[in-house]
Amino acid sequence: MKVDFIGVSPNEQSINRELLFTFQISEITPDKIPAKITGALFTEDNLKISNLEGTFENNGSLWLNAEGASNIKHNSTFQLTLACDFNKKAISHIENYRLNKKEKTKDIVFYARLNIQMLESNIQLANFIFGMKADSKDDKYVVLYQYAKEHATSITNMWVLSANGGPNFFNQRNYALEPITIKIDLMEWVNKYIAYFYIGKFIVYEFVQPSEIHLSTNLKERFQKAERSLEEMKIQLDYGEWKQAIISVRPIFELFKNFSDLKSLLLDSGYTLAAYGELKKTLDGFFGLLSKFYHALGMNSADINPDIPVEKEDAYLAYTFSISLLNLIAQKIRKSTKSHS
Repeated sequence: MKVDFIGVSPNEQSINRELLFTFQISEITPDKIPAKITGALFTEDNLKISNLEGTFENNGSLWLNAEGASNIKHNSTFQLTLACDFNKKAISHIENYRLNKKEKTKDIVFYARLNIQMLESNIQLANFIFGMKADSKDDKYVVLYQYAKEHATSITNMWVLSANGGPNFFNQRNYALEPITIKIDLMEWVNKYIAYFYIGKFIVYEFVQPSEIHLSTNLKERFQKAERSLEEMKIQLDYGEWKQAIISVRPIFELFKNFSDLKSLLLDSGYTLAAYGELKKTLDGFFGLLSKFYHALGMNSADINPDIPVEKEDAYLAYTFSISLLNLIAQKIRKSTKSHS
């Protein structure tokens, strides 16, 4: 028997948040049929989400045949749909793991581990046939054994079954299949599943990595230090250390908020002095905000700063702002280099 993954979809008819996983069951042998298929769904980091449960989706029947029949009934391919409930804790873990994956791809990966309960026939046809009448005065016949590889008889009540030399006529066996990989690509997850799971709406964008462009001598050292800060912040985000993540990213704003080469770059790209001034106020203000999470005392003051709890959304605000700042500078440098080449 062969099991192939067909597709997954949200169950819009369920009051719970539930995904439906469809599999195709094929190559079913005449003497072994699946009686029940269940399993469990696991995340990419091998944590169980919930059980997979469901029923066969076919209008026909499965046939369990005896060995030796000449006109066995063959089983057709059919589909099986299994449902999996997703509670809030599971949804939160999946999304956090996706966002914090070190791989470039942010696709969702599940593993379905299926268990199959099989009914296996242990029945053979006893090759009995009618012989001559034992007594012509009544309807009694002699029953004879005659081996035939493909047994057949014209008398329907002569299909005599044997339990293959023993008392058990069928076996029930349980099999655990190899894990089946299920992937949902990033854009499908964002467009189809985020809203269904009430996670929220996301904006996905791409930008040139700063390390992939040519940097001038004056900018190179600052970019490298900023990139190291961003890498350190990503490590802290992976660990869920939100305050340490913010501390790690502060040097990026410290490096560029008073950097004259950045001012020249933006003015050359078309910024006005007023526009650059607003951006500088934004960088100064954001650096000040990050300092509020970190410093015990106010700037140039003996006043004690109150403790501000640092949550995940605070850390990701700093992370996305830092990435956007480096992207802005990288794109301006790239365009400036192209215009002068």
